[in-house]
Amino acid sequence: MRTKYLGVGAIYPIKSLFLCIQCGEPRDRGRGSVLCDGCRPKPIQRNQEAILQRMERRKEVGLQRQRWVQKHLSILTVQPRSSEGRARKRRYQREMALLNDLTVEQWGAILRLYDYRCAYCGGKAGVLAKEHVTPVIKAGGTTAPNIVPACSVCNGRKGRLTAEEFGIVPAKRLMF
Repeated sequence: MRTKYLGVGAIYPIKSLFLCIQCGEPRDRGRGSVLCDGCRPKPIQRNQEAILQRMERRKEVGLQRQRWVQKHLSILTVQPRSSEGRARKRRYQREMALLNDLTVEQWGAILRLYDYRCAYCGGKAGVLAKEHVTPVIKAGGTTAPNIVPACSVCNGRKGRLTAEEFGIVPAKRLMF
């Protein structure tokens, strides 16, 4: 603690050499203000109207944001954030750009033609996928001549390859 000579032979201890610019009393150095606690106005006294206005604006902005989200909820939920979701979205857009005229009846006829077996390995799987002989990435549409049933193993192994590149060409193809 420092001391300061204030005249007439008296030395008074003070907290710091920083004085309030309004009243001249010693003030705390650590607060960053040039006023002491007594002279410094309290925030709620000084800004009560401004604070209430800000609260009202924040409330209105929050309500506007909620209304916007409710209005655009379908847009917000459609756009996936993961790379897998983006790939699924791109595939969907490619498929929509191609010819897609496969009906449920045609898919049933294709399954019966292959006796509900995989077109590549001949295995009888529980669930058969609609496999594109010419992949969607290579402009193969979802049409009856381009679709064969495939088990998940063959479908995954074939991937983006055509049937010729994969090495196994389905023997039977349904032509409409």
